[in-house]
Amino acid sequence: MCTLFFTINSKDSDGHSLFSTDANNDAIRLCGSADVDMIDGSIKSPDFSMYEVTPTVRAAGGWPTVVWEVAYSQDEKKLAYVLGRYVTCTRGMVRLAIGINVELDPALKQPQNLKRVTCTFWEIEDFQRFATLEESGLELNHLTRCDEYADNELDCVVPAASKFSCVSQILGEYAKFIGARSAVYTVSTFHLDYPLGDDLCSAG
Repeated sequence: MCTLFFTINSKDSDGHSLFSTDANNDAIRLCGSADVDMIDGSIKSPDFSMYEVTPTVRAAGGWPTVVWEVAYSQDEKKLAYVLGRYVTCTRGMVRLAIGINVELDPALKQPQNLKRVTCTFWEIEDFQRFATLEESGLELNHLTRCDEYADNELDCVVPAASKFSCVSQILGEYAKFIGARSAVYTVSTFHLDYPLGDDLCSAG
């Protein structure tokens, strides 16, 4: 992923590369898998991350701006929880969480053949303020599923979550951060499918 962004070599309005490890000159730096402290008390280490060098709004926690999680045939539900936690349990400081799930064909042991690769984007969908925690209807600093399957999430046939929320106390108020799956792109061995989102990638 690091090589990908160096190859893109995007420039800002001053002609500086947006993707660089040089924090003195550039707007964004690549920071690998540094620990990320969540407001629910958990600590996650993304497989890759990017930080703004001079962010306009940033709490002292130093959360990354973009994180990646790369999984190999991982349970889709578990990956959704990880991505939803990144955007909602950091008070929205993680602006984009990207999950890449590499699935191998289980029928073939050696050599292992690629079945499909799914790329999922998670972002903050909404932000709400409340005077009291009771008004929010949620527990403080707790990740909560809030899509149409929220009441049945323990049922094995329920699909992976598409929306989570987390309430945090900020300056005497209670803020609910609602994170949602904003786009999903799947590349299989046969075709490229766009279930959600815009045309951000193309088949070769």
